[in-house]
Amino acid sequence: MTSLAKRTIARLAADLAEAREHLERLERSLGQDLALPLEWRLTPLQGRVVSALLSRDVVPEQTLSELLYLSRGVVYRDPAAVKVHISNIRRRLRPFGIEIAHHRGRGYALAADVRARYGQRSAA
Repeated sequence: MTSLAKRTIARLAADLAEAREHLERLERSLGQDLALPLEWRLTPLQGRVVSALLSRDVVPEQTLSELLYLSRGVVYRDPAAVKVHISNIRRRLRPFGIEIAHHRGRGYALAADVRARYGQRSAA
């Protein structure tokens, strides 16, 4: 293996470690320790998004994008991905009377009463 290849691998490993640390900080700040109702039938990724929405008044689209992509180690970010995930989550939560609002230029939000009802930290 050439020295250039070794340096590239070392740099990529360092970048990956930094991205993982960033993801851990992001998840902690976005309330990823919330216990969500099982009847919502959310995927783990959808659960991360809903936990983020429960943890703040408004979650910027960029923050949700980072949460979606960093959790999977993806570099390219499709601008439509957040909208697609939100649409799928809305479909799952609508039967429970939960709506996700979009605030143009600010991000996505759940109603304050929904955040108060479900946004409690888990005991674990």
